[in-house]
Amino acid sequence: MRVLFFSIILTVSICLNAAVQESPEQVREEPYSPLRGAYLIDSPTAYTIDRASYNFNIFIYNQGGIQLKSFIGLHDNIYFGVSFNMKDALGNDPPRPDIPAVVVKIKLVDGIPYIPAIAVGYDSFYEGTNQYLDNASSFYNRVMNGSYFFYINPLVYYYRKNMKKDLYYNVKNRMFSGPYLVFTSPLYLFRSEQYFIYGVRMPVQPHVRPDDTSYFFGLDIPLGDFFRIKGEVERVFWNLRKPDEWFFNCAARVTFFDQLGLEFGLIIEPGERINRILKIEYHGEF
Repeated sequence: MRVLFFSIILTVSICLNAAVQESPEQVREEPYSPLRGAYLIDSPTAYTIDRASYNFNIFIYNQGGIQLKSFIGLHDNIYFGVSFNMKDALGNDPPRPDIPAVVVKIKLVDGIPYIPAIAVGYDSFYEGTNQYLDNASSFYNRVMNGSYFFYINPLVYYYRKNMKKDLYYNVKNRMFSGPYLVFTSPLYLFRSEQYFIYGVRMPVQPHVRPDDTSYFFGLDIPLGDFFRIKGEVERVFWNLRKPDEWFFNCAARVTFFDQLGLEFGLIIEPGERINRILKIEYHGEF
């Protein structure tokens, strides 16, 4: 079912791209600058950065979480790097670092008229609430949240109880990492250029969850050389289950001198508090 659904999406996208694409002479070889091309909001695009260049990103989200991500262009079609996430990095709560994750992207197709750019990679992405741990009836929660924990470590139990801390970790503001396949198609509507991004990914770190394989879709709309608005739907599960857990994201981005970018966005999950994010990105060359 997932293969059939994604095949339909790909076919429709190529047809749409062919319908609105201008003549090949008017298509730019590099529709994205290196600074603006690696990510949409929380999803990757099919574009990479130039060889011998680098990107450094700071991703700040709710409850003081910070993710640092940096990667280097090993080739015009390949970049490699690392990401490091720390929950509660800002504020009074003790920081809770995650294991660093690998960041890699390989662009398979540059993108030609009527054919989108295609890339595969491995990257981190925001998951929000971890439904597996957010279950009061689970054995893990009964042990880590209940009086059972007194027998494991009474000092920690009393501290958390008095301070009203969660007795388990990684429930909110969760980052996952995993492989992905992504397509990016330039569109030409209303005599301007936009970018349609779509793909599929699967969380594997810190837990392998093939049943949570999900699609993502996005639209990037430049408004001049230094300002752009973005919209995104992500975590659309492969069998279209649980639409109340899909994310609907929007963002506005300003780029300064093609080296420094600042983006403010909202990650919206139905029934949950809106997650405000701030992204700072710097691009340079060796």
